Amino acid sequence: MAERGRKGIMMRTLYILALSTALSTAIVQESKAQSTSDLPATDQQTGVDGTEGVADIIVTAQKRNERLIDVPLSVTQIDSDVLVSQNLTTIREFFTRIPGLQYTGGAGQTTLAIRGVSADVGGNPTVGITIDDVPFPVGGQIAPDLDPAILKNVAVLRGPQGTLYGASSLGGLLKFETVTPDPNKFSGRIEAGSEVVLDGGSGYSTRGALNIPVIEDRVGISLSGFYRRAPGYLDYTALQSGPQNAANTNRSYGGRAALFIKPVDGLSINLSFLDQELRGQGGTTIGLNGDFRPLVGSATNNFSRTLPIYSTRVRLYTGRIDADLGFGTLSSITGYTQSRYSLNNDLTFIFAPVLGVIQRVFGLPIAGDRADLTQFSNTNRFSQEVRLASNPGQKLEWLVGAFYNYDKALSNQTLLAINPTTNAVDATVFDTPSPYRFREIAGFADATYNFTDKLSLQGGLRYADNRQRSIQTATGPLALLQGAEDSDVRSSDSSWTWLLSPQYKINANLNLYGRVATGYRPGGPNSGLTPNNLTYEPDRTTNYEIGLKGSVLDRKLVFSASGFWIDWRNIQLLSIDADTQVAFTDNGGRARSRGAEVEVSYNAWKGGVLAANGAYIDAALRDALVGQTIGLAGDRLPLSSRWSGNLSFDQSFVLTPELNANLGTTLSYVGPHFAEFPAEGDPRGYSRGYATLDLRAGIESHGISFSLYARNITDSKGIISVSTSGNPYTGSIVQPRSVGGLISFNF
Repeated sequence: MAERGRKGIMMRTLYILALSTALSTAIVQESKAQSTSDLPATDQQTGVDGTEGVADIIVTAQKRNERLIDVPLSVTQIDSDVLVSQNLTTIREFFTRIPGLQYTGGAGQTTLAIRGVSADVGGNPTVGITIDDVPFPVGGQIAPDLDPAILKNVAVLRGPQGTLYGASSLGGLLKFETVTPDPNKFSGRIEAGSEVVLDGGSGYSTRGALNIPVIEDRVGISLSGFYRRAPGYLDYTALQSGPQNAANTNRSYGGRAALFIKPVDGLSINLSFLDQELRGQGGTTIGLNGDFRPLVGSATNNFSRTLPIYSTRVRLYTGRIDADLGFGTLSSITGYTQSRYSLNNDLTFIFAPVLGVIQRVFGLPIAGDRADLTQFSNTNRFSQEVRLASNPGQKLEWLVGAFYNYDKALSNQTLLAINPTTNAVDATVFDTPSPYRFREIAGFADATYNFTDKLSLQGGLRYADNRQRSIQTATGPLALLQGAEDSDVRSSDSSWTWLLSPQYKINANLNLYGRVATGYRPGGPNSGLTPNNLTYEPDRTTNYEIGLKGSVLDRKLVFSASGFWIDWRNIQLLSIDADTQVAFTDNGGRARSRGAEVEVSYNAWKGGVLAANGAYIDAALRDALVGQTIGLAGDRLPLSSRWSGNLSFDQSFVLTPELNANLGTTLSYVGPHFAEFPAEGDPRGYSRGYATLDLRAGIESHGISFSLYARNITDSKGIISVSTSGNPYTGSIVQPRSVGGLISFNF
């Protein structure tokens, strides 16, 4: 064991040295080229040939405003304007634009992974989520898919973020930021759009936003709202009620109201309320054969006898107070989140064997019935963070804070045996209401010491104490078959997370950094249906990273490159009982993920931007899994494509002094990847690589804009993810070729 540990350290050391050598070579060459260009960066600069440099991107990744190139970690940020103009309204539609981000989901459910840190689909999340620095409840597969109408930007922080952001960010963080009201300017926007899926259905959307200054410099209000009906594209041919084409439609609607108050100089108050709801039918899955190719058609579901019906709702109340104390800023962030989810789904293709077993054991005539699973979850979360941050630009910059979080949740799963002829309920196979409580208390500190104006060292530390309780009453023949009893399971754990990050600014616009950071995911209780596995333990990651980011060539070329190695220990795994199909969480061995990410944006000429990003990820188990989940040392982790990337080009034109135009294209590639580790006796799913090509164009005059877009113009038949837990196997597909248009008015 000690020898293997020494080999692991040696491998990481060699890996980092190799990256350091490559980056050092680039630095030496760039330093020569930049010897006369060490001026401070501004929001906009003009190059020697008259072209404009790229504006600075400001991020809040470290809980303070900083230029993106000054932040010593790997971050990608997308502004809401980009999402709106290309009608990228969900994570499913824009995840391919972000290197290192993996996604699977459908029917209101989402599973995310960053840098390959994922062991299963549907287990406890490995990616944390915040909305305006308020942590979102991350149980199960529920993630907020906020419409761009209520957003300022979306950022992805890659690598563990446990020190500043706490639990469940052991792979990274998805960070939503909304718009702050402007107390000095009246403005607004209205928008309408339509979209059609070729050989599918049609949809439409409306959005609006209004900013109202109430008292100059002191009080402002912003209001925004939207309604969107997504087009369907999946044909259901086996429904009891008869076939339906393009049946997987949904509608979402919501809005946000925000109030900004500055009663005196140095004190600001931000209050907001956000509400968003999604209601839909149908999913994104088709039947697959043993080679994981479509059974009957690339957009045909030929096994579901009823349409899945689902809904989600997110409500968020936030209050933030920032006070300038002279030597620093005191911030208080209070959040109350309500998250709701429900799903009714025909899972006969999974539970048919279970119904047969119950008929043989208990004599219930249900072997030929339809198995409908109804799920719902209801989570209320209160969170409070207080932090004190020094003023920037000091020799020693620091931040200290405390955090409290309390979740009160209720979830339930009910499996019904439905008579396929009469639709009557023949039996309640099981019913498992599960009240749940989670409490976290944490303290954290972060400090950066600037040895010179170029060299600095950052360190951070966080301690968190977690307490959980799960109560469950399991009834029905499946519970009797399992031998489950009513349970009241409690668990507790505590974790230290830390980071260390040296940074060397070669010049004002070129930054070399190293980073070692840790993250964790809390342990917790299982259900009473798994009496031999009542609790599970935390798992932890350690990330070793080196990166270079900056801008060169008079700031026309902006880039970021990083290499990383992540050690993952005591992995939490979602295991499935082969007889009853009951899921529970267990701990496995170790895994590692290593790779590199690159992002480049080149403003080659006036109005023209060529951008590219790519990721190489080699994520695999280091130890074989134990229990009923099958995985061998060396097997790749779920969802992690070895190669993925994105290439885009955008050009804007001034046609007349009052008429502007733009056009662009994006090519995205997602490489082959495996599904979750299977239960004993099942094969492991596999998704082949796929590419999508998008086109867009628009004109604008006097605040009126009209744009057209086409997504997946080559009609790629990509399969995002595969499941082998039922018969037939299933796969979640890419949306087929779609075209749409938007018209908007800004005032």
